[in-house]
Order: sequence, then structure tokens, then C-alpha cells
Amino acid sequence: MTEKQKCQCQQICTHYGIESQKGILTEECAELIQAVSKLTRAEQSGKTFDRTQAMFNLAEECADVTIMIQQILSHYFGDEAEKRLDYFINQKLTRQMGRIESDKGISDNAYLSKRWLETR
Repeated sequence: MTEKQKCQCQQICTHYGIESQKGILTEECAELIQAVSKLTRAEQSGKTFDRTQAMFNLAEECADVTIMIQQILSHYFGDEAEKRLDYFINQKLTRQMGRIESDKGISDNAYLSKRWLETR
């Protein structure tokens, strides 16, 4: 998000108030969930037009949620909002990558165990 967009988010939140914007964030999250569901159904139907529409709708709802998140975080953390968010994003991505590495080890161990049993 550009600095101008961040500033606009702060102005919007200040204008409407944090309580109002938290309510709108909840609504936008629900709309995002619905967009994901519609995309899943469109992909299962195999209709290209429906899928394309659903993909654009998903992108639009992601934008709405991103804007609302920026407003909420800016309200609570001010100029530190991006830093706080990045901290948790890095923490969660690192944890998930560790899980993936563990899964690879389990897969390798399961494969080796199977091979060992086959030789018996």
C-alpha cells in the first residue's frame, strides 16, 4: 500500500470512527468468505466466464479487507502499523515453513519405513 493510500485510510477511519470501521471490517471479511466460496463453486463447474468473474470478485473483496485492516491497524498502532504487521507475518511464515520442513522429514521417514518393511 502506498504512503498516500495509508494516509487516506487513516483519514477515513478518523472521519467515520473506529467502532464503525470495525463493524465494516467484519462485513468485508464475510464478503471475502463468500467470494472464496463462489470461486470454489465456479472452478468446480468448469465454466470459464463464471471462474473469471469469481476471480475478479475475489480480488475486489481482498482489496476491501486490506483497506479495512489498514484502517484498524493505523488507528491502534499509528506509524508502527506496518512494522507490527510485518513482525507477525514473518513469525507466522517462518513457523509454517518449519512445519513444511517437518512434513518433508515425515514423508521421507514414512518412505524409508515402507522400503524397510518391503525388504523383510
